[in-house]
Parts: sequence; C-alpha cells; structure tokens
Amino acid sequence: VSVVANYHKGEAFPFQLLIFLFTHNYLNTLEKAESRDWIMSTLSALLNYIFIIITILQCNSVFYRAGNHLGKIQLLWMALLALIFLRSVAGIYLSKMDITKLLIYELFFSMVMLALLIAEYQMTSISKGVVVLYFLAPFMLIVVFYQASRLGNTDYLFIAYKNVVLALAVVSLLFWLLSMLKLPTNMNTPVLWGSYRQLPGYFGIHYIAQGQTVFLGLSMIRNTGLFVEAPMYSYVLSIALMVLLFVDKRVGSKKNLEVLILLFAIFTTTSTTGIIVALLAVMYDLLIVRNKASMLFKTIIVLAGVLIVGLIIRIVLLRKIQVEGVGSSSVRWNDIQSGFYAWRNHLWLGNGFGNYDVIEAYMSPNRLVMNGNSGFSSGLMEVLAYGGVLTAMFQIVPTFLALFRSKRLFGLAAISFLLFVFTIVNDVYIYIMLLSYFWVMVIFRSTNNGSECLE
Repeated sequence: VSVVANYHKGEAFPFQLLIFLFTHNYLNTLEKAESRDWIMSTLSALLNYIFIIITILQCNSVFYRAGNHLGKIQLLWMALLALIFLRSVAGIYLSKMDITKLLIYELFFSMVMLALLIAEYQMTSISKGVVVLYFLAPFMLIVVFYQASRLGNTDYLFIAYKNVVLALAVVSLLFWLLSMLKLPTNMNTPVLWGSYRQLPGYFGIHYIAQGQTVFLGLSMIRNTGLFVEAPMYSYVLSIALMVLLFVDKRVGSKKNLEVLILLFAIFTTTSTTGIIVALLAVMYDLLIVRNKASMLFKTIIVLAGVLIVGLIIRIVLLRKIQVEGVGSSSVRWNDIQSGFYAWRNHLWLGNGFGNYDVIEAYMSPNRLVMNGNSGFSSGLMEVLAYGGVLTAMFQIVPTFLALFRSKRLFGLAAISFLLFVFTIVNDVYIYIMLLSYFWVMVIFRSTNNGSECLE
C-alpha cells in the first residue's frame, strides 16, 4: 500500500511497483496452489476410503449377498481400482520414475497368467470374475503399490482398511452387546448364502446372521457384524489386526487399545480359526518382531500360547469331529481331503475354474443329501483343485519369498496364507490386494528409505 501511495505521489520508481505487483500475484498464486493441493489431496483420500469400503463389502457382506448387488459391487470396485491405477500411472509419469523393472515384471506376469487362463479355458469356460481376480486386478494393483513404494507410502490403502474395520468393530461390539441384552432386531434382509435366508439385524448396519452358540462354556450370540457369517467377519477383523501389528509403525497406548478392540471383536465372532490366528499374530509380534523379551518370558509365553490354542482346539474343533452324518471326520477336514483328491487328478493345471462337481465327487456322501453341508471351506484346496500348482504359485511364491524380506512382512504373509488355507477367500478382493502388495515388497526394493515400512 505504501509503495502504491508513494508511486502516485511521484516518490517511487516504477520498478518498485512492478516488484509489488509480482509479489502480490505470486502470493495469490501460492495460496490458490495450496488450496488446489488440499482439494486434490482430500479427493484422493476420499477415493481411497470409498475403494476400501467397497473392498470390505465384497467380503461376503449382507449388502453384497442381498438382491442384485453382487454384480454392482464388483463393477464399482473395478471402476474405483481403475481410477486409482490411472492416478498411479499419472504419478509415475509426472515424477519420471524408472519403471524398467516394473515393465519387465508386468510383461512376464501377463504372459504367464494369460497362458494359464487360455489353458484353463480349454477345460471349462472362464468367467469375467476369474479374469479380474487372476489378471486385471493384480496387474493394476502391482502398479499402484509400486508407485506408492517409490514415494515411501506403500501402506496407505491398508492403513485406510484398518481404520474402516476398526470403526466397524466398535459399531458391531455395541450392537452385539445390545443383542446379548435381548434387544429385539428391527429389520430383516433376504440373502442368498447357501440358500435364501432372512437375516435379522439392526438398521442395516449389524446382523444376527448365525444366532446363539456355546463357546468355551459360554452361551453367546455370534457377532457377525455386516457379514453373512461369523468366519467372514473374523477374516476381515484378522487382516485388520495383522495390518495393525505388522504394517502400522505407531507405538503407544492408542495402538494397544486398537489391538484390544480387534481382539475382543474376533473373540465375539466365536470363530476358532480367527481366534487361533489372532493369538499367533500377537505371539509372533511379541516374540519375533519386537524381540525384546527375555528367554524365560518367551518360553512362558510360548507354553501359555500352546496351552490356550490346544484348549481351544480340544473344546471347539474336536467337538465338530463327530458331526452327525459325517462320521469320523469334520466338515473342514473333509473339505481338505476332497480338495486334495480332486487336485490329484490334474496336479499342474487343475480341473478348471468353477468345476465344483469334481470336488463334490470326493465329499462324504452324507454332506450331499438335502440339508447337508456341501459348502467348501479351504481357499488353498479350491485353488489347487481348480487351477493346479501353476495357478497356486501366485499365492505361494510371495508368501515364501517374504521370509527373506523382513520379519514383519513374513508375519503378515504367512499368517494371511494360513487364513487362506482354512477360509474360502481365494475370490475375496482384500486377499488379492495383499498378494499384489507382497509381490511388490519382495521384488522391488525402494531407494527411498521411507518406503522400507516392514523392516
């Protein structure tokens, strides 16, 4: 103002006014740029969270299995992934990243997977979902995680996942407690899960999908959250717990509280697999990752853990062995057997994707009668039976290679693989995301120290 006033009085040189105008214009431009960056950052974060919410819903949520939402959710997920992929491509281009290794990997991956899909197509038809799971989604996710790794922020999608699941856990625990207090549900949703069923729930955000059970001597309503069954909700919670333990690098009471919330939520699902996996994850974090305890303390923890896991197996799993009409083997064990025998027919290429008849042919006959449990429960055995060893390499190889990358990454990879063995999650998008993440972490070592997040 002084410069302008003095100039009008003839007391300032014109170049002083030019300096003032340039400075004023620069500050305005800087302010607009900061505002634009904030808007773009907010929109980018919003895209991440919407993508993660859809990813979680696809894990056999009630919404996903109700009405005609299944195809819509799949299409929306692919559209959101395409946007994130294009955002990553733009980031790679603008920052002039070296993508030689990325191009080599993507070319090799494309050749191998397309050859496998063509070979599988000779045996049975290939659905669009299979192409998405084994080719399109991994191809795009590898680019997404690669670009993020160059920027030192490989984990941003999984941190968003953990945050959303933590919020779901708090909500589900609230409604689970209300259901334990006999508060009546206020709505029903029809879903196709095995057969058409009406699932009671609260306001469409929590469901009592499997009623009441006796677990460890306690009579409890199974906490199924937004999902059609407790094991699927337990899977979603378990992945969030592992992200919290092995990816989230924070320390302190807030993180410990989040761990306790997820552990309690997993316990309320009464899922044996989920509880055993949660205990393994916590023990691995304490004994292997942190490695701060004395040998005596480690020994006590290991013995206590073995006793607890053994007690759970004895009380819960062995009670399922003498299932009426199944004989001496449980449904879960019979799934592993039938999947193994079906895979044994064609070790390398399997029997074709979706060829469930070949698995059923080896199931206990009593499971195939009316009202029998003919559902399958092992993701690994289904992949082997459908696609053989060559297809299963996509899951097996990064899990093995993670051992040579870091203790945290191996913990995340190995325990999530264990869940894959005992849960039918081979067509769940969050597991495809994890596998793509593992491939990036074991193949591409970043020169940016900030991206070494799982050391």
